[in-house]
Amino acid sequence: MFIGATLFGWSDANAVLCVAKNKKGVVTKVTIRGAACKKKESVGDASVLLGLPTTTTLPTTTTTLPTLSGTRPRIVDSAGNEVGSLMSFGSFGVAALRTIDGQPTVFPMSTDGLGFSSILDDFQYQFAHQGAQCVGGRFSLTDSSTALFAGDLMRVVLPSADGKSGYLFTSEVDAEVSTGSYSQDAFAYKCATPPDTAAPTVTCDDLDPAPDPVGVVVPVGSAFQCHPTTMFGVETGACTCIRCCVTHDVQPPDPAVSLYRVETVDLGLGNVTPPFKIER
Repeated sequence: MFIGATLFGWSDANAVLCVAKNKKGVVTKVTIRGAACKKKESVGDASVLLGLPTTTTLPTTTTTLPTLSGTRPRIVDSAGNEVGSLMSFGSFGVAALRTIDGQPTVFPMSTDGLGFSSILDDFQYQFAHQGAQCVGGRFSLTDSSTALFAGDLMRVVLPSADGKSGYLFTSEVDAEVSTGSYSQDAFAYKCATPPDTAAPTVTCDDLDPAPDPVGVVVPVGSAFQCHPTTMFGVETGACTCIRCCVTHDVQPPDPAVSLYRVETVDLGLGNVTPPFKIER
């Protein structure tokens, strides 16, 4: 996975989250400390940041919360339809918080819509599959849930390239491959160097980095023009992309490979239109 930081920008497993409150018991400051909290602070958890916009002054570890009175900022579409409450997504920008299927759900947003600018195709997530065809249920090869948010207060959903749904990575092992094959999505691309306008040829031999462990690599469909003006936030010439499938073989005494379940979540964005903006 390309996200290695926690949701609010810290990743020290030994850190203590300390909160300061006013006389009414309202949290006014959150500080991440390497040891114990100070006398006037109490140990808190990440729920104190749930849905609240935050500002952090580096290199300090203190996050000061805004006044909670008034209307909480929200993300709306071009017609003023609310997408969700505004909250921080660490170094990845802003995110929307809304209730989906009765559960608080967070997903990243930009002016253009759902997602990070680097997500062009869902094959970039490198989903794993049972069998050798890269079809069927989506799985992850690692337990990614704890890396995204410490706790079960809300779901963190990563965006699909379709702009309407997203993926929830779980810690639940749905299957183990102890003998036979599993396959994994892969994505290759090449872009012309401006001012060139002709998209270069790309094949599944262009995967970078190469699959590890080494497997059998085959294309999933033909190469296609993928992003004519920008790629991963960098101005480019024409680009060509291709989806690939990497098949790995597991045979005893190889260790079993755990497949962690990935859920697809409908984010309810089918009737909203960009551009999106923050509204108070």
